[in-house]
Amino acid sequence: MIRKATLRDIPAMVGLGREFHQWAAPPWEWDAPTVERTCATCVASDERCAFVAERAGEVVGGLLGVVAASMLHGGLEAHEAALFVAPDARGCGPLLVRRFARWGKERGAVRIVMQAWHGEAGALFAALGFARVSETWIR
Repeated sequence: MIRKATLRDIPAMVGLGREFHQWAAPPWEWDAPTVERTCATCVASDERCAFVAERAGEVVGGLLGVVAASMLHGGLEAHEAALFVAPDARGCGPLLVRRFARWGKERGAVRIVMQAWHGEAGALFAALGFARVSETWIR
């Protein structure tokens, strides 16, 4: 089941985020307090979103996002800020992405923007009709 996250979901979301960080190995240190604040901000904001996937009463995935104006076309875009799913619950990824896309469209977004840290996510996004259009460089 996909639902809006609540403040009670944040510890589980932080735990899943930590697992994802260990798996994806980005070039920065894990920062649990920042992740917790980001989750809380997304839960409490109308311009941001936090969704969780729940299985048997346990949070097994989550997605954070924001709607923002695009400098390229002047319209709104919904940007995924984080997508994390427990390894044994990967099947809920498409459900989270579809729910996020619906949320973005409901808020007037003309584009939905996802980011992939590994080919696994890129394959998911392609299967859902997304096109790869850029690379991201971080320092």
